[in-house]
Amino acid sequence: MGSLERRRGVFAGVLLGASVLGLLLTRGIPAAVRDSYPGALPAHPYFVPDHAVLLYLLLPVACLAAVLVLVLPGIFLVLALGRDERLEAVVVKGLGVSLAVHFVTTALAKTFFPRPIDPATFLALIIGAGVVAWGILVARLSGKGELRWPASDGTTHRRLGWMAALVVVTVAVLLPILFWQDLNPDGFEAIEIGRSLSWTVLPRFLTKSGLVGLGIGMLPMAYPIHWFVMLFGPIEAAARLPLVLYLPVLFASILALIELRSPRRLGRFEETAIV
Repeated sequence: MGSLERRRGVFAGVLLGASVLGLLLTRGIPAAVRDSYPGALPAHPYFVPDHAVLLYLLLPVACLAAVLVLVLPGIFLVLALGRDERLEAVVVKGLGVSLAVHFVTTALAKTFFPRPIDPATFLALIIGAGVVAWGILVARLSGKGELRWPASDGTTHRRLGWMAALVVVTVAVLLPILFWQDLNPDGFEAIEIGRSLSWTVLPRFLTKSGLVGLGIGMLPMAYPIHWFVMLFGPIEAAARLPLVLYLPVLFASILALIELRSPRRLGRFEETAIV
């Protein structure tokens, strides 16, 4: 393994370790934010200076750490394949691979464990998936084959910053809507659908006649909701936080489509317009 490959492997491991540590230290923050105003909301809920550290520092860190822990297994596996040198493709494919990885690991757990998946089991599964994926990436970096890798230049770094900022800023700006607004009937149904995945492989919802299977259209919504229910508890925000997960991927998708077969990459001003 050359020095460049070693640095890449170390960086990936440090990123995974920091994300896991951040998640473990802040898992209780979203529930604390939800419970901070059990009655009437403050007069100006979009900026509450009395709880600034909790609301605008710890909470965004918790959400960013959760997003990273969830998507890094897929991103590591996409990088290990060595077929993409565009950051945008790695991010978009990484989310898809992460969906598949978490589906398979949780399905196996539901098959072989005698009880429904609890938060501790789910946390162990996603951390284990990240560690295994990182190990595969390191093994590929140590091999003789050449891997295609996103360029480590200013554009890539800036776009990574945009993706992280989308998570942080969205949580901070939409905090009252995400965490304090009551759920409508569709929101309650979404929570129940997500919670059902603790004991079923496919999402289901309760009706008068019992548990009924859902159509394929519910799959992209149900699984991320289940992830956030497992990580942060059955709070109202769990039904809304998939938005935070999908926004960076949407940004990467738009960039990839615009730059498809284009002779140049977009600059900072065009990226700002997209955001």
